[in-house]
Amino acid sequence: MSIGLVLAVVMFSQMGQPSDVVQAADVAQNDLDFMDTADAVVKHYKATSDDSYVYIYARDSDLNTNHSGTTTWASALDGMPVILGVATAGGTDTDRAAATYSNVVTTSAGSGKGLKLDVRITGSGVADWIRISEAGTGYAAAEVVTVAGALIGHATLSDDLVLTVASVEDNDRTIDADGTWTIDGDTAIVSSGLRTTGACTAGTIVAADMGAASTAAAYTLLETSSSISGQGLVATITIDANDDAALTAITAGGTGYAVGEVVTVNYNQAPLSTVAATFTCTTIAEADEVATNISKNETSNQGVSGGPDLYLGDATPLKDSGLTVKQGGSSKIFDDRNDTNGTFSLTTAPKLGATANTDDVKASYSFHAQDVYPGGSTGSKRVHVTSSSDATGEWLLIKEVSDEGVTNNELDGGITAGRNDNNAGTFEIALDNVQNETEAARTAGTYVFHDGGYTRGGTGKGASFQVVVDSAG
Repeated sequence: MSIGLVLAVVMFSQMGQPSDVVQAADVAQNDLDFMDTADAVVKHYKATSDDSYVYIYARDSDLNTNHSGTTTWASALDGMPVILGVATAGGTDTDRAAATYSNVVTTSAGSGKGLKLDVRITGSGVADWIRISEAGTGYAAAEVVTVAGALIGHATLSDDLVLTVASVEDNDRTIDADGTWTIDGDTAIVSSGLRTTGACTAGTIVAADMGAASTAAAYTLLETSSSISGQGLVATITIDANDDAALTAITAGGTGYAVGEVVTVNYNQAPLSTVAATFTCTTIAEADEVATNISKNETSNQGVSGGPDLYLGDATPLKDSGLTVKQGGSSKIFDDRNDTNGTFSLTTAPKLGATANTDDVKASYSFHAQDVYPGGSTGSKRVHVTSSSDATGEWLLIKEVSDEGVTNNELDGGITAGRNDNNAGTFEIALDNVQNETEAARTAGTYVFHDGGYTRGGTGKGASFQVVVDSAG
């Protein structure tokens, strides 16, 4: 980018003197000149049948600024229910159809979302077996969740099954030291990614006798809780005709377990009477897998609420010594830093949690992005043009460029409205080739979408769009 050199583009339809161009030196500091793309000052514009594009280059000592931003990574598995309480309503309804209902969605009276349950209804309408099939996130202890009666064999409102969340956990994610953290873009962490440490792969039942009230069967995909720090283990327990339990399989080893750690099958996932099924971990393993369930939040909009992020990866390289990485109040040591692509790796394997400013990881950085000043009614404006016939004049949108005569704003492949059809004679506001243009269900209004608020089919980035929806959708 230049030192404070910006470009505005306007159109003139006017009568005037014949074209007169003068080869120019650089635009003076805190001044502006009308120029063409051959870096020549243009004094007049000849009237033609078509609109003429006029380029105004301004040099401003207050431009060419460094920008700053932050990107934060956190575990997206916060507030996961691990134990459900007894039903507070709808535990029994004789009108229900006996069956096992899988992946039943729930609604919450709090902020949790995504919890799904497997529910078994007996011939007498009792919900005697409830298992968490998908834990969801964002729940809190004592939060009330409801299963609609229509989803478990009956359609009346009084048949809704109401439960409370007894306890939750945050599933921290240990990131391998070889993982590559990406500051910009949709991907949070690439390369080695998630490091699974302390996965419990085998165990031994502590007490085999489950009592006379238990029912002989194989109970699969049972959620568990731990006596120490392990989390995420899912097991299969089989109860035989003598009421003895056996650990049949561990379908997910979880993370953070230690040899000898006691694991308990969570309440009311199987009819185990009043006896809890417990076992100890006997074998621990480690492995690497793709880093999933990680949230990433980039903020480089320079404090403009709803504005686009200005950091665009290799299009806006990081400044030297402009990157710091912290977890809570502790600085992290990083290596394999790539200022061009905006990536880095850490020398240690951090345990990524979901608590802001405590166990999340935050990168702070500075970069040189294109300075842009609007020409609309709001925002910090910069260039104002008046004339003898228009004392009010108008403000111009200006964008930083590398030199006089340059019009691409340093970003190749930018979108030009109305030019997708290569029609040089028109300059429409709308883009061409719009699909799904009308949808009656849409709400009328004006919507602005920045990078990250829409999907794209190629490698383009950084564009912002305004979409106006009328009353017909």
